[in-house]
Amino acid sequence: MTLRPIKKRFLFLLGVCILSGLIFALFRQPEWIKSDPRREAPRVVASFNHGALTSESCRECHAEIFEDWKLSHHAWANRLMNSELDRAAFEPPHELDAGDASAKFHLRRGRPEIITRDNAGPPKRFRPEMVLAHKPLRQMLVPFDGGRWQATEAAWDPAKKEWFNVFGPHGRPPGDWGSWSGRGMNWNSNCAACHMTNFQKNYDIATDSYNSRWDEMGIGCTQCHTVTPNHLKEPTGKSVSSIDRVRAMETCLSCHSRREELTLNFKPGESYADHYRLALPDQSGLYYPDGQALDEVFVGGSFLMSRMGGVAKVNCLDCHDPHSGETLLPSANNALCMSCHATPGRLGAVSIDPVAHSHHPDGTTGNSCIECHMTFTTYMERDPRRDHGFHSPDPLLTKELGIPNACNKCHTDKSIEWAVEWSERWYGNRLDRRQRARARLVSRVYNSDPKAFSDLIHFLRDEDIPAWRAAFVGMLEGQIEQPGIAEAIKNLASDSDPLVRSSVIRALSRSEQYRDIVRQALTDSVRLVRLSASWALAQRNGLTSIPQPELRNELTAWLQAGADQPAGATRKGQLAFAERRDEEAFGWYERAISWDPLSIPLYTDLAVMKSARRDLAGALAVLERGIRSVEQPGDLAMMAGLVEAELGNLSGAETRLREAVRHSPRLARAWYNLGLLLSQKNRLSEAIECLLKAENIETNVADYAYAQATLYLRSGATQSAIESLNRALNADPTHEPSRQLKKRLENPEAFKN
Repeated sequence: MTLRPIKKRFLFLLGVCILSGLIFALFRQPEWIKSDPRREAPRVVASFNHGALTSESCRECHAEIFEDWKLSHHAWANRLMNSELDRAAFEPPHELDAGDASAKFHLRRGRPEIITRDNAGPPKRFRPEMVLAHKPLRQMLVPFDGGRWQATEAAWDPAKKEWFNVFGPHGRPPGDWGSWSGRGMNWNSNCAACHMTNFQKNYDIATDSYNSRWDEMGIGCTQCHTVTPNHLKEPTGKSVSSIDRVRAMETCLSCHSRREELTLNFKPGESYADHYRLALPDQSGLYYPDGQALDEVFVGGSFLMSRMGGVAKVNCLDCHDPHSGETLLPSANNALCMSCHATPGRLGAVSIDPVAHSHHPDGTTGNSCIECHMTFTTYMERDPRRDHGFHSPDPLLTKELGIPNACNKCHTDKSIEWAVEWSERWYGNRLDRRQRARARLVSRVYNSDPKAFSDLIHFLRDEDIPAWRAAFVGMLEGQIEQPGIAEAIKNLASDSDPLVRSSVIRALSRSEQYRDIVRQALTDSVRLVRLSASWALAQRNGLTSIPQPELRNELTAWLQAGADQPAGATRKGQLAFAERRDEEAFGWYERAISWDPLSIPLYTDLAVMKSARRDLAGALAVLERGIRSVEQPGDLAMMAGLVEAELGNLSGAETRLREAVRHSPRLARAWYNLGLLLSQKNRLSEAIECLLKAENIETNVADYAYAQATLYLRSGATQSAIESLNRALNADPTHEPSRQLKKRLENPEAFKN
């Protein structure tokens, strides 16, 4: 054997080994991000603001505080994926079935991968790179084109070690605004500001893309503390809490509340109302009528509507350590609550003996303050959150209005009647107080009881909680033309709370009569109030109706802040429409519809705009597109019927209105309009039958019975007409057409001339 063949063989084997090593290096299982979950990964490194102060910068001087913070929910609010923390979610592989969609979670070439399948197309592969939240659930963040990060609706339960859907077993359908790839689950717009430190969204309207940046993942020190850039050299900065109790709490509320962003540049210690509009129970859906949280409202609103937060001015920091997030004292043994409610009471609190007050033995669940006055609701399927409204349990409101009560939440084996009996036996008339009266009244407002609004005026005058005053004004907004309502609202134009003043301006702006009050609000010291006034004026006549350039700039910045979501796009469209830039206005609405194709109001608003420009055919085309798109098109079909009638196509109008009541049998207004249409065709008996159906659905609307009366008169049934008028006036004693017609029928001689 010669040396040459051996050398060739050796070189060949060496080449194979080198190639194998390269292949192994390329495809071996990586460690993802190593020990530090905040280490920068290649995909997100450019988004950090390099050189900014981070929590690690504070550690040396504030070691004890840092140790409290590093295990908090704030510290773990957002992070890069970590092999040690997240491997169990992907190895071994997991599968999740959510109705029409399913997902698989596994490692592919050592990296986490999510494969989604639905009825709309082939499987899709996604690579998550960040994690949102830590306990009790974790959502993965997936990078998309245009700088987007989307939060998965599939979440990992680290305690049970299983995946689940935060929207329930069936999830949300593809194309829905709230589906995981839709705008409702976009991290840049909806999550990041409260999960990152010094987050800048940086949305570009022209390209519909983000160049988002941040100082630190999670909620770090500088998100809540104002410090100068040279703080490490000259550590003279003060914490927000040492400056002002109110500003400290408003810094908490900037994230711990459901709100609309007025700006994108809130800084710790600044006024909440200069940057946010708090969501209130002025409309149903967010809160129960007594103020208990229904939807995800994130604590703040409930707290401000409570007597503790709204009147006694109890502060977040009176109960919570700002760094660990834990309570200052244990709550399970009532120590926290009794720190104020013992004798003598602190911060003006009433002294309470827990055993005598609760009628439950010490150490039991029924003796726990928080179990009775801060019951929890589970959101996202597995995230229990305590209500901060501090309501008194009232089983009678459960019986009357379906509002939850603590007694039956605990005693699940007992009936509501049982809870009512014992609460009345123990507390008697003490529960028959403002909380109960307010809930009954608000429930009537939610159910469109016309008599409720006059009662609301009297309730408003005695309301000492500002957030509730603002909510009541919001409830009265659409009733501004009713007697006494505008006057009652006008008296609150100089209220000490900006939330109330803002609600007043929004309500009064509906009437030209109060335009001077709206204009005066342009000089208010709080941005929330100024913007309410500016927007009211701009909606009618555009930006030229606002004389001050700084106010125009303020309004423009607000419009820009929300332009990446359907609501913001529609506001841009409304301004363009007011300035008669119609094509731009329609374009903004089309953009909003493309983002949220299942939203009924977007189709109706665009159709109304086109109708206002006398483009009835265009309006009808928009409505027909909506009817094909949404699941419950009853309202759109009703509106299409009205447009058909205006076009003179009565046959088409009847078809659309019948389609409306077929899709939505409880849509009283559709039955009403169908009845009016049939009366035009002189089909009186059919028309009356439709009007009776409308009345049976909404017994408190006088128009339905009044319309019946006019048809009974046409058919010669005077007595039936009078009976219908009596029902109309019983529904609304102020209904002037019914009053006048009844007078004519009861005293015909007086109207002969």
